[in-house]
Amino acid sequence: MKTAQRIILALVFETLPFVGCSAPVRSSLDTKQAVGRGKEFVFAGGTTLRVKVDEMTDRKTCTVSIRGDGIYAEISNASAIVIGVGYMVVGRALLRVGDSAPFSLPFQDLHYRFVLPKNRSLEVTKGLLSGKSIPVRFDDSINGGEVNLEIQPGDFRGAYNQATDVCGWSSPPANPVPKNRKNPSR
Repeated sequence: MKTAQRIILALVFETLPFVGCSAPVRSSLDTKQAVGRGKEFVFAGGTTLRVKVDEMTDRKTCTVSIRGDGIYAEISNASAIVIGVGYMVVGRALLRVGDSAPFSLPFQDLHYRFVLPKNRSLEVTKGLLSGKSIPVRFDDSINGGEVNLEIQPGDFRGAYNQATDVCGWSSPPANPVPKNRKNPSR
């Protein structure tokens, strides 16, 4: 890995703002320990669950993080995912879940972080829960050329289940049933 890439990786992983979603606080030992400083649950394969309670709002914030070589994913519930890479991306960035067609990753404010739309976040969450890796492809603006990385889920299922217990997350919905055009109530 080149020096410029290492510097960018360090900046991305060390200065990434905390992403999360709020849930009402449930009284428990883990919640009391999470007030202020937060608590981290570590799972296999580089997957972690961070739980923190905001001291001003008493709202619990929970984030499952997956970190790999040059790529990370921050999941704050089944429909809110941020993906970041340790590269300056120019042009296109694609992600593919299973056998579905690849889709473009929308840039956030920087050229190394992407916020997935809700419908795509659910698809990625389900893919991670399946235990399969998620390929990401993009063009590197510093070194040129195409970069292929994979989000390796580690024990994402274990972390997600813990978030369901500790944070009150719901299970991701099953694949939606298409509405019957003749009978809209279905």
